[in-house]
Amino acid sequence: MKNEAELELGKATPLLEEAARVLKELKKDDFYFMAAIKKPTPAVVLGMEISCYMMGLKAKKTNIGKVEGDTNGYFDLARSNLLNNPGQFMQKMIDFDKENIPEATVKRVNAILNSEDFSIEKVKNAS
Repeated sequence: MKNEAELELGKATPLLEEAARVLKELKKDDFYFMAAIKKPTPAVVLGMEISCYMMGLKAKKTNIGKVEGDTNGYFDLARSNLLNNPGQFMQKMIDFDKENIPEATVKRVNAILNSEDFSIEKVKNAS
C-alpha cells in the first residue's frame, strides 16, 4: 500500500509543480475572459468541473442547461462562484490544502484527469 501511494505521489508531484507554475502566470483578466465565454469547449467545462470539485462546490438543477455544452452545470456554477471573483479564487488555489483532499474528490478528479476528453493538449488548445 505504501509503494502504491509513493507511485501515485510520484505521478502527481510533477503535475502539482506545473499547476503552481501556471497559477503564478495567471492574471485576473484570464478569469474574466473565461467567465464571459458563451459556449465553452469541453476541456474548459471539465476544467471548471474539476475546480468546483476541488473547492467543494456542487452543481444544482438550477445550474444545468444555462450554458451550451455544460451538461452537468459546473461551468455555470464556476462562473457564479469562482470566476466572478478572480482574486479570491486565485487565493483559494494558492492556499489550497492539498494534504487533506477527501478521497471522493480525488476519485472524481482523477476520473476526469484520466479521460481522453481532458488531455494537456486539449486544455492548451481550448482557449
